[in-house]
Amino acid sequence: MRYQVTVDGRPYEVEIADPAARPVVAVVNGEAGEVWPTETPTPATAPSSPPPPTVPTLAAPPAVLATVAPREARDTAAVLAPLPGVVLSVAVSPGSELAAGDEVAVIEAMKMRNVVRAPRAGTVAAVHVAAGEHVRHHQALITYQG
Repeated sequence: MRYQVTVDGRPYEVEIADPAARPVVAVVNGEAGEVWPTETPTPATAPSSPPPPTVPTLAAPPAVLATVAPREARDTAAVLAPLPGVVLSVAVSPGSELAAGDEVAVIEAMKMRNVVRAPRAGTVAAVHVAAGEHVRHHQALITYQG
């Protein structure tokens, strides 16, 4: 679905393939970004006629989304959370040398411990999470240098 959105007088073309997906992948002026929409509550009683289709409210304005790097670029520069959960431990710090398969962090989801491993070798530039922190699906845990 394509939408024309105006924010602060500036028009943006927004394309959303599946508004029901979480996170929603929105392409704003050709740049892809992930969006966690805020939901509008529906009334408890059933309407007599089907409701009109609704468009989710974007959690971040399109102007912010336009600055997000394409998904492919982010995936090679960062290790992303494979699922939402709570960070139990972080095994690296800035400057750490990683080999492919090294443990980066442990995330607990539904009482299961999930070890997140480095997909490639490299040096850790920054750690973006700490033990006890809640993370979303595809949230950056660490970024690589260069």
